[in-house]
Amino acid sequence: MASRGSIEIKDFQKGISDSYLGDFAEIRNIDVYSTAGVALINKKMAKTTPEPSTYSAQTFTADAGTDQLTISSHGFISSGHAVTVSSTGTLPTGLSASTTYYVIFIDQNTIKLASSLSNLNSLTPINITSAGTGTHSITGIEMKKVLKIVRNPKRSSANFEFFAVDALQNIWTNFSQTWTLVDGNTAGQGQGIEIWKDYLFSFINSTIEVFGPLSSITAGTAAWTTSWKSFNTGDALYHPSLIGQDDILYVGDGFNIMSLSEVTTFDPASAGTYSFNNNALDLPSQYRIKCLAELGKNLVMGTFVGSNEGTTNIADLFFWDRISDSFEFPIQVKEEGINAIISVENLIYFFAGFDGNVYVTNGVSVDLFKKIPDSLLDRQQTTEQIEVLPNAIIKVNGRIYFGLSNEQAGSSETLSPLGIYSLTPDGRLTLEHTISGGNDGSSGSVSFGALYSKSSKTIYAAYLDASQTPSESAIDLIETSKRYDESEAQILTGLIHVSDNAEEVTLEQTEIYLSKNISSGQSVTVSYRKNLSDSFTEIGSISFSNDGATSKKTIRKSIKVSEIQFKIVLDTGLDATDTPELTRVVLRK
Repeated sequence: MASRGSIEIKDFQKGISDSYLGDFAEIRNIDVYSTAGVALINKKMAKTTPEPSTYSAQTFTADAGTDQLTISSHGFISSGHAVTVSSTGTLPTGLSASTTYYVIFIDQNTIKLASSLSNLNSLTPINITSAGTGTHSITGIEMKKVLKIVRNPKRSSANFEFFAVDALQNIWTNFSQTWTLVDGNTAGQGQGIEIWKDYLFSFINSTIEVFGPLSSITAGTAAWTTSWKSFNTGDALYHPSLIGQDDILYVGDGFNIMSLSEVTTFDPASAGTYSFNNNALDLPSQYRIKCLAELGKNLVMGTFVGSNEGTTNIADLFFWDRISDSFEFPIQVKEEGINAIISVENLIYFFAGFDGNVYVTNGVSVDLFKKIPDSLLDRQQTTEQIEVLPNAIIKVNGRIYFGLSNEQAGSSETLSPLGIYSLTPDGRLTLEHTISGGNDGSSGSVSFGALYSKSSKTIYAAYLDASQTPSESAIDLIETSKRYDESEAQILTGLIHVSDNAEEVTLEQTEIYLSKNISSGQSVTVSYRKNLSDSFTEIGSISFSNDGATSKKTIRKSIKVSEIQFKIVLDTGLDATDTPELTRVVLRK
């Protein structure tokens, strides 16, 4: 980066370096892959789940003439919110306590209620025939940390296309601009869901429950079959699942694999339509299956040993060809369990332990592929652990996207920056997205429970944000147009040696180059510091407000340094769709 007489900052597609002495110490909310050599502001995340304020009781009055409830500034953003009602006296006729209802949005102070998902879909309200007596309250049903998101591949409408399971095994589905509750299943610990053959499967400890057919959800005939089948082991923590290339549903259950295949058109009420085996494979009994993937014909199982992860230094990856009675010898690494795995281009990449280690295997040999740099998160001076949870890993545009989490409960320390990172097959790392609320881990831990990608333009991210009081569970969706603003997108270079000795060198001017003219609201600001402990000092910027529509600028300002780190902030107007296109920054002696 530094050469005789100048420093040139470019080639952003190299990604984050393994050390703060490399080219780039951090690349945050920046798209460096759409156009090689050009840094663009990434699309931002927007929250799709209810505001926490709606989880507190709000008083309402009911109008029997219009079926409307009046609630001052209720906070519901759209139709679909799941709620319950109560009263100090008698509820309005038509409403009952301890019953799930669904908000039909009228305006910021007025709603109606639907009695079912089918009535919500048709926006058919409950007929309220009296106003009731006493003080009435309405309370939103709180979504806990979501641990998996799945998609109904047969759903063509935007509503009821995605389903999610939270930490209490509540099932949620998308409706309008929010997520709503699919009521009626058994509570649990958020161990897993899957969609197969027009049915949603919920996995709870020792029990499998089924909801469907999903094609009938808008007609109101989709229903739960609770206690449908039983697992063999009944694992209390994890039930990872996938639908194999052989169209068989596989589910991990402690040291067992469960399989479900179709004989004729699947009907959970007709045993002759399917083949169910809750012990299709058993591993040695000390293992617990945490995550699943496929590699060619093989089902791949990531495991740990002990009552919880971190109990032992064992992380074994098992392979099963789905035909043989047993498994092949495992791939082994000395880590505290395997946390997440994904198959990319006939290779398995997996996160193991709690130090940010990523491994790669072809099923025969294994190598350490990448380590999330300790310097990136400033982990050199802390014992804080980082983890990628089993369902917080996806493939997007040939890259691995993963939610990097701090799962160490009760810690007073923080790690930053946490968010959704991408990793290329050749090991380049960038921080693609921070959560909608802006917390990057510096204000409190962030834990990503699930990611799901329908396409590169439709990515859901579910997380728990501990910077809120109480901690907030939410699901974000990448905006189709809006980009990060207000200094959320930035590049930090590594610490650059300018001088061969301790004597300072004077840098006389800074040049900023863009691939096109900046437009209204856009700017690129360059700052510096002499060591990693100092605060940054601004050198200057190119902005539309000060410089007009231009693609380059020279800033004449002398800087005396022997070592230097630069921060480059790309900004755009609030809610803007466009982005400055930075190609390089040059500093000359």
